[in-house]
Amino acid sequence: MKPAKALLQELLKIEKVDECLEISSEKQLYIKDVCGTAILASTYVDMIYCFSIVNIKQDDIHFIPVDGDGIIGKTMECCEAVIFNDVYFSFLELKLNATSNKRRAIYKNRTKAVEQLENTIQYFNDKLNNNYKGLSLEAVIVTPEFYPRADTSWRDIAVEFADNNNGIPIIEATQKVYES
Repeated sequence: MKPAKALLQELLKIEKVDECLEISSEKQLYIKDVCGTAILASTYVDMIYCFSIVNIKQDDIHFIPVDGDGIIGKTMECCEAVIFNDVYFSFLELKLNATSNKRRAIYKNRTKAVEQLENTIQYFNDKLNNNYKGLSLEAVIVTPEFYPRADTSWRDIAVEFADNNNGIPIIEATQKVYES
């Protein structure tokens, strides 16, 4: 059995996953926040407010909203969604509505995102007994293009995140490319 299918069997045991799960093999997908809930779409209105998924081989991409009307909802501070295929399981926190380019605001936004990602990772670790069926885990903060990339502050956050989360890497990106 393929890893994503095996993981999906376990995820479907979690309350609300069956009603929130979407699976798509479209070549291009977008995740956007609509009224506090992440949605998966095959089109976009304004690219600067979307996380883009490029699905080169058009394999199944699994999408589960977590926050808002998602599986966790408003019961705790959590990230917007998770996406996965047969290789990667990604936790996504969207911060695309940020408007300030001041260092303090960027730092606060990043640290809030880290907290939300860590809460969600802990939730899934508990539900799945830390068994992601061999998928590579990653945490993604989706920030505006004007955020400085790979600055000292970000490197410090990334190192601490990996140390606190069993080596899970955290990246700042606006796109995920699935090649396999």
